[in-house]
This record gives sequence, structure tokens and C-alpha cells, in this order.
Amino acid sequence: MEKMNSAFEWRDEETLYWVALDQSQIGLGFRKLQMIYDRLGSMERFWQADPLDLQEMGTDTVYGLPFLTEEVIGKFLKYRQSTDPAQLVAKLEEADTRAYPYPHPGYPSNLRQIYDAPAVLYVRGKLDLSVLVHSVGIVGTRNPTSYGQTQAKKFSKELAARNVPVVSGMAFGVDSFSHWGAIEA
Repeated sequence: MEKMNSAFEWRDEETLYWVALDQSQIGLGFRKLQMIYDRLGSMERFWQADPLDLQEMGTDTVYGLPFLTEEVIGKFLKYRQSTDPAQLVAKLEEADTRAYPYPHPGYPSNLRQIYDAPAVLYVRGKLDLSVLVHSVGIVGTRNPTSYGQTQAKKFSKELAARNVPVVSGMAFGVDSFSHWGAIEA
């Protein structure tokens, strides 16, 4: 398998595969997804790779993707077999939600400065990048106490009611409770 030239030109089809991989829960977080994209120039190319090519990517020094172990490849192949990226994006569209993967031109540049930025930014409503200059991130444990759940919802609801955008990586726990609070505002 040849390494792809990474001249940048965003293709909307890439969003399908970024969303699918972002939601996969197979151990490919932002940094690993970014490495895959940097090395291959396309998440679609990774998604459609055959098992031998995936193994080569994990062992070949040209690709430099040592985290693609047999275990990760096995989980990925099982996930890929049961997942339709187009259906995932269609569900987002039904919920009036758009996805902006990290390399998308609409992804906020200030968010790219974070070491472990969200691989995909999910947005409901209109994304006005100028508003994000004065936004608040509410993040925390994935297993909050009932007090933590209540406070995350309360703070985000009050911030959103004052037109302050609430931002997070959409993890379970405090992150998700803060989003629910913002939606309720």
C-alpha cells in the first residue's frame, strides 16, 4: 500500500469516516486518529483498507502506526462490519447536528491549539466562530456524583441562557450533563 500525498483539499465524504471512527470506542482517540489521517491523507482510505494493509500500517516504519495491533485491528474490523458511517451522519442530521472533524476548514482554529482536541466537533444550531472566543468548557469525571451531575447541568444551563456557548468533548459524565443543561436553556 502506497502512502498518500497529503495535499489538503477537504472532501465531505471524509466526515462520514471521521464520525464513525470517533464513535467507535475501540481505542483510537484523537492523537491516533490524527496520526492515521496525517499518514494516509484520508480516513476513508483507512476505513476501507483490507486487513493485510491494516497490519502493514501497524508494522511498517513508513506509516509509523504501531498502535494498530492485532487486537485493535480485530476490534476495528468487527466495528466496521456492523457500522454504516452514512447512517451515523444521517442520525446527526436528523438531530439538526453537524460534525466538523479536526481537519475540516470549519473546525475552530483556537480549538486546534488544545493538546488533545476533540477529533470531531458536534454542533447543534449555527456555528459562529466569533462567539467561541468567549465560550466555556465544562469537563470532568465520567462518573460524577449526583451533586456533580446537578451542578454541571445548572452551570451550563445558566451560561447558555446568557448566550455563552458551552463546549466539551462529549464524553459521558460531567461533559454530557453540561450539554443537557445547555440544551434545556
